[in-house]
Amino acid sequence: MHGVTAEGFTIAVPAGTAFRMADGSAWTGRDDSLDRYRHGAWRQVMELPTPGLHWYVNVIRPVDVSDDIVTWRDLIVDVEAYPDGAYHIADIPELVSARSELPAADVERIRQEVVVIVDDIKAARPPFHRAASETRYGSEESRFWLIPGAGDGLAVIGDMRGAGRASVERMLARLNPASVHAASVNPLMVLPEGAPPRDGVLIAGAPGDMGRLVPHARAALGIYGGRAPVTLALVLEEDADPLAEFHAALDAPQSSLIMHLDQALRQSGIPARGVVTAARFVAASWF
Repeated sequence: MHGVTAEGFTIAVPAGTAFRMADGSAWTGRDDSLDRYRHGAWRQVMELPTPGLHWYVNVIRPVDVSDDIVTWRDLIVDVEAYPDGAYHIADIPELVSARSELPAADVERIRQEVVVIVDDIKAARPPFHRAASETRYGSEESRFWLIPGAGDGLAVIGDMRGAGRASVERMLARLNPASVHAASVNPLMVLPEGAPPRDGVLIAGAPGDMGRLVPHARAALGIYGGRAPVTLALVLEEDADPLAEFHAALDAPQSSLIMHLDQALRQSGIPARGVVTAARFVAASWF
């Protein structure tokens, strides 16, 4: 712990640190991080150096510090921020599912905090500073959980148009995967069943292709589940507003793209480890 002031403190957390959850479960951090806390704040900000510089913001109840124990209670929704001002909102379906068990005041407080976090990101308020160097393979692409430059990756691409397609193609150019296949007919016929691709599997297409792409994700998980990251991305033709999608999911889930995707995955028996909404895509990941 360092940087202790009257307003808060910072903890340097090395990769491999084990965290204990209140329900007795545990998880291990994969990356070094710098975790920032402010007394009374409803957020915890993790600065992560990989992939590229970005920040992962947990919406939480105000942190409690007792002796050498730091306790914080997660409020489900997370926001990922990048030096270019882009951001993703994660775990919206989980909040929608849990809202009946939460006090209405808490749900509204979560909504207000997400609005303030997004405003801070757009205004580059500390710690969300702008960086001169680009992230390793771009903020939009970073969510795909693929490893840049490994050279033996495999991506499955559906029919896409507009800014979203350019974003995916930019990511693929930096990844330089060994094989990229079109998903217009049956892409999974070309997935090898041996060693999983180190870069992971990306299945991407337009929102209207959701019904065709979900079975592809289920088949890919059957082949590589637990051995390689798998991401299904619904690529948007025009830039969207992730905050507007967040509000739509809370106010009218039946009209929200992220809620449609989450429901389709659950009905197919493959609930995702993470589902996010961003400016150029809505994506689900298994990793």
